Amino acid sequence: MMSKVINIIKEYSDEESKRGKALQKLSWEACKIGIYVFSYGFLQVLLSDWIGIRDDKEVMLKLYYIMFSGGFLFYAAAMMPWVFHHKKNIFNLCSTTFKLSTIEKEVKEEINQNNKGE
Repeated sequence: MMSKVINIIKEYSDEESKRGKALQKLSWEACKIGIYVFSYGFLQVLLSDWIGIRDDKEVMLKLYYIMFSGGFLFYAAAMMPWVFHHKKNIFNLCSTTFKLSTIEKEVKEEINQNNKGE
């Protein structure tokens, strides 16, 4: 089971694989939707005096929520490929964390042996 998960993460990490390209396409489409939603909310808030909804707090609050959700969607979609394609991606981070913990144990054992010898 774990090997299947590792293989899937490796496929997403490879920019030339089918899943890597699908991840980039999904990220780009989500970024476009996020920009559209944020722009819609921003323009509605900006033009609220002209439209005449400035005094209605419930409508303004909904527009701010729309703006916030659009911005969040954009940034989340922009970070999605970075999580997998960066040098310090999730797969490398998990594997190096395991390696570091074993190295730390070896160093501590070596220090303890040196302390006992002195």
